[in-house]
Amino acid sequence: MIARTLTSPPPSESAARAALESLAQAAFTDAEWQRVRATLLQLLSLLRHWRRKAEMIRESSTGSNVVTIREATIRESPLDKAA
Repeated sequence: MIARTLTSPPPSESAARAALESLAQAAFTDAEWQRVRATLLQLLSLLRHWRRKAEMIRESSTGSNVVTIREATIRESPLDKAA
């Protein structure tokens, strides 16, 4: 196993950066990459939040207390508190 220095990003992050730079057909500066990375992490957080809501709706629809989409949207999640 190759030891990774504390300053080098994990291989998955390096691969993601390379893929996005390829799509953009340009190399990102470190500052640009930090902005792109932060935006991607926010998007991932939002998608996970939506997935949990969908799972909650799906689970509740099998019981007698059906939760509407509006009710699921109003309920707080840990992500709402963290933001």
